[in-house]
Amino acid sequence: MKKFTIYSGIEPGKKGAGMFIQYFLRQCENNNVFFTLKYIPTPQNSLVKILKKAPFYDSLKNLYYHVYRAISSKNIDVKGKVLIFHPQSLGLDYTKNIIINTTEVFIYIFDNFFFCIKSYNYIPDNNTECLLCINNLAASRQKGCESFPNKIGYEKYLSFIELLKYYNEKITFLVQNQSQEDLIFQMFGRKSKIKTLGMFTGEFSLSVDREPLNIKTEFDFIFHNTLVEAKGILFFIKLCEALPFKTFLIPFKKIEVEKIIGRSLKLKNLVFYPCNWDSGLRDFIRSSKITVVPSLWSSPVEGSLIKSLYYSKNVAVVDIKTSFVSEIPDTICIKLPPSISKSVDLLLEHLKDDDDLNLNAKKWVIQYCENSKNNIVQFLKS
Repeated sequence: MKKFTIYSGIEPGKKGAGMFIQYFLRQCENNNVFFTLKYIPTPQNSLVKILKKAPFYDSLKNLYYHVYRAISSKNIDVKGKVLIFHPQSLGLDYTKNIIINTTEVFIYIFDNFFFCIKSYNYIPDNNTECLLCINNLAASRQKGCESFPNKIGYEKYLSFIELLKYYNEKITFLVQNQSQEDLIFQMFGRKSKIKTLGMFTGEFSLSVDREPLNIKTEFDFIFHNTLVEAKGILFFIKLCEALPFKTFLIPFKKIEVEKIIGRSLKLKNLVFYPCNWDSGLRDFIRSSKITVVPSLWSSPVEGSLIKSLYYSKNVAVVDIKTSFVSEIPDTICIKLPPSISKSVDLLLEHLKDDDDLNLNAKKWVIQYCENSKNNIVQFLKS
């Protein structure tokens, strides 16, 4: 029987990454893979909402994770195979100790922290990815980049990357897609061990049938992504500003969006309606003409994109060559250039033609998810 000790900086079941971890653990159980799970619990949403209003929120957050890491770091199982999820949240010192003291390590790659201290390798204002640190890690310091989601010093980050290179022979990187595999090879060399698992969370049933729609409101465009600059919120707002006669929906609070972009918004064609997947977002995506998932970094398989392709009439993405988008057929989504003006022209063309790419997109998503499920099972059985 295969056995793992699993260390995770993200609590299973919490948000996108946590949903994948939860699905992975369920597959371990289904395939008779024994595992011991050690993770850092995510603070409850209600508590986070209260503390976010406090001026010392960031300090409290850092203290919380520091204490948990200090407790957890004394409990490392040095026997057998180890699987690590999200080392930057788990803690770099803790992760380093795990890697040093175990013989076989698997690291599942959620984002690009393995070469970008910000995790999301994005150049503000360029609407494109940044690859400077692939060849020169010191570029992050020169550019003044700050770590995300947790505060990590440059020296600690550089030391962690050097450790990954030093122990490269006993590390296997578990990646989501081909572009991510290519970036790993560029960073750690062609001898790196890599297995492609994909990304599937099991959040929805796979069927080509369309369910009845219970909502009558139809927007021209809806934003579907995490509220982070690298995931294209400003790009979406600029589209809104360039298309004053089209309707736009952002499923977040106005004040949250303004905080991210650093300015106030007074657009008559833009509606802010805070909602999550189960409280209206899914129906808004199904009813809107085009769902925009405008990530501007070398993003792997984003859950928002998979769900949008499955449920939306049409999906628009920014064509980043080193992202998962480059592996998606042009026939099932609208691939936008970094230029806002050119993107506007392309979107208007699709609205005029009254396109509906959903059926082909849904079939593609079903096949992708089935492949991902099979890859995970094969890995667990190997």
